[in-house]
Amino acid sequence: MPFIVPLLGSPALLSGIDAGNEAWSFSVYGKVLTAANFVAQQGLFSDLVDAAMAIVLGAKKTTQYGNEIHFAYTQPTNGAAREIALRVSAKDATTQERFSYRLPTIDPTIPEYIDNVDAKDAIKTDAPSTIVDFITAFQAFAVSPVTVNTLGVYGLRVVRGNK
Repeated sequence: MPFIVPLLGSPALLSGIDAGNEAWSFSVYGKVLTAANFVAQQGLFSDLVDAAMAIVLGAKKTTQYGNEIHFAYTQPTNGAAREIALRVSAKDATTQERFSYRLPTIDPTIPEYIDNVDAKDAIKTDAPSTIVDFITAFQAFAVSPVTVNTLGVYGLRVVRGNK
């Protein structure tokens, strides 16, 4: 019988559609919501959603973290494609356990790529400001689903495909 690790964080989700009317989603874990932290955690999640939407081309449909919110949207006509995504590599600040997250419909004109022949898809984490803002918001909100420790971003890549 497999050993099952209980998840300690609360799931948070941002979902949307791309220019082909295909659904996409970005999910992370935040701290477990309580009466004492609800407003603060909702604010951090809102900051993460805003920072994510500043670097994607897709349209926002829903957010879920304690509350489920549905947004009025129109299908994008800007070339948003769920197959072009930002892969966020993060690790638990205490245990160093690694996690990977995928934010679809990244605007490929925003990231600045690291000039490295072995890593043509790796992007800078210190520029432009929209990427820095996303990392800051991610690190302020996201926690390990296993330990609820904070996560630190150690790499970003623009990836293609659904994986």
